[in-house]
Amino acid sequence: MKVRILLLVVLSFIVLSVNAQSNKEKPFKMGIGFSGGLPVGDMSEASLALGADLKVQYSITSALAITLSAGYVDFPVEWQFGNAGLIPVMGGIQYNFYKKIYVSAQAGVSFPSQGGDSSPFTFAPGIGVNVSNHFDLLLKYQSATEDGYNISFAGIRVGLTF
Repeated sequence: MKVRILLLVVLSFIVLSVNAQSNKEKPFKMGIGFSGGLPVGDMSEASLALGADLKVQYSITSALAITLSAGYVDFPVEWQFGNAGLIPVMGGIQYNFYKKIYVSAQAGVSFPSQGGDSSPFTFAPGIGVNVSNHFDLLLKYQSATEDGYNISFAGIRVGLTF
C-alpha cells in the first residue's frame, strides 16, 4: 500500500513536470528543497534534523497556490523504535502576502523509513520569502504525531524551483 502511494506521488511529479516544461504559461512549478533544523518534542535528544523534498505547486491566483510535496527527513540518532527517518507526503496551500513574502501550511502523513504499519499525521506550517524566481527560503515547523509520540523539528528549507 505504501509503495503504491509513493509510486503515485512520484508519477504525479513526473506528469506535472513534463506538463510544466511543455508550456511555460501554465501555472505549474516544480522544485527541490533541502531542510535543516533543530529537533523538538520526543526527538530533542537528536542534535539535528536533515531532509530533502520534491514540491509541486499549482497557482490558482497570483496570490494563492495548492502544493504537494514528498521527501525524506532524518534524525541522526537511534531512537527507541530504531532509525527515526520519515518519508512525509503532504498537500497544502501557499499564500503570497506581498510580492516576495508568503505563508504555507501543509498536512498529510509520514511513513517510517524502516517500515512498519504506522503512518503518523504530519503537518508543516511556515513563513517564507521568494528571494528570486528560482530560489526561496522557508522557516518552518514540521511535526509527525501518532499514539502520543511526536517527531518534529523547527528549521529552514532552502528551495530551488525549476
